[in-house]
Amino acid sequence: MHKAVIFNGPPGSGKDTSAKLFQSALRKRCIGAMRISIAQPMKDAVHKFYSIPYSKTAIEKIKDTPLEVLNGNSLRDEYIAFSEQFIKPRMGLDFFGKQFVGRLKKRENDGIFLVSDCGFQEEYEVIQDYLGKDNIMVVQMIRSGKNFRNDSREYIDPNGSFHLPVFNHKDIKALTCCITSAVEDHFLKKILRPGL
Repeated sequence: MHKAVIFNGPPGSGKDTSAKLFQSALRKRCIGAMRISIAQPMKDAVHKFYSIPYSKTAIEKIKDTPLEVLNGNSLRDEYIAFSEQFIKPRMGLDFFGKQFVGRLKKRENDGIFLVSDCGFQEEYEVIQDYLGKDNIMVVQMIRSGKNFRNDSREYIDPNGSFHLPVFNHKDIKALTCCITSAVEDHFLKKILRPGL
């Protein structure tokens, strides 16, 4: 059965960085994990529509910057508009969760998936229904000064899955220790190998 670690938090709270650190900590224990995005197909569609090449590293630096090609809107604005004004009203609030589960079902081998972009209860519930609450760890990122004010996402209710709040004080060493501890003390014992 697939296992998932879902990172949830406002923009700039350290979700992507924490997912990378989590993946690295698992690799040091010879455990493979794949980072996978719920929103990537939607982002690909937005980029294709506007003819803006997608490079995660480059986009991270400019996704909140108003762009002339987007009539002064940012890429984040367009992602939100496409999701909230076009897809969800037509396909349902759980559409991206269903699409994500469909992608997981195509994977023949069991795996550990690190998801750094879950922020809607409806999509989370579809994922939890598929994986089961005991196969999910929700890591909620908290960082001073970061909130959901200009974003359509929010903190999700883990709804019975293991939940770990992580306070990111913008200290990479402290964050690395916290994530390493999350792997050793929580993920390995409670999610990957229950009963140890």
